[in-house]
Amino acid sequence: MDSFVRLRYFNHSDYFQERGFLVSHSGKRYQRLLLFIAIPVLFLLFIPIVAGSDIAVDWSRFSELSVLSESGSSLAFDDSGRLLAIGGSKGTLAVVTLESGSARTYKLHSGKITGVSFNHNSDYLAAGGADGKTKILNLTTGRAEQTFSGPSRSRGVTAVGLNANGTLVAIGYGSGALELWNVKIGRKVIQFKGHRGEVMVTSFNRFSDSLITVGKDKTVKLWNLSAAKETRSLS
Repeated sequence: MDSFVRLRYFNHSDYFQERGFLVSHSGKRYQRLLLFIAIPVLFLLFIPIVAGSDIAVDWSRFSELSVLSESGSSLAFDDSGRLLAIGGSKGTLAVVTLESGSARTYKLHSGKITGVSFNHNSDYLAAGGADGKTKILNLTTGRAEQTFSGPSRSRGVTAVGLNANGTLVAIGYGSGALELWNVKIGRKVIQFKGHRGEVMVTSFNRFSDSLITVGKDKTVKLWNLSAAKETRSLS
């Protein structure tokens, strides 16, 4: 009897794809031989798909990534997967171009960088720090265009999320406070109570009308930004 073996893998767009193969059970020896030959060949064929056929990265150059003179404390890829932001423990940010291995560094905070986030076009980046401040970096000019200071007793920034077009940034704090700032005009537009304890994740949906947050209080909250209120809480 024959069987149909299905192989599942991620393509370069992060969607599951499948390939099917007919395996004969007429002889165990031939079956083992087929699998012995097919698996390495398939693995080699699908490596470019998994890695991304449009990005050629020499990962050997990153065996010891020493673009910072301080230890890394936060990381984020941009949407294209070509840029990697590394926040340092002493306030320095490095933006690494993975294809070339080149890096640009920026001194942004007086203490540890605790969160980094790109916008969709990768021309802006938000970096939050343990000093309670969030800076919006223009990656084209290399200048910090905005600095947002958190509330008193905020216990520092613990999460940042920049929306797709870079016009809004959601900032979570160690105290559980949650703020929404308009990047263009440099004004706080919403302040939520947030969580009972540290906010760990802030993330916008694609339309920037909803926000999801995760807290150290073991809850996940969904926020309606148009109504400026919490709409769901999961724990």
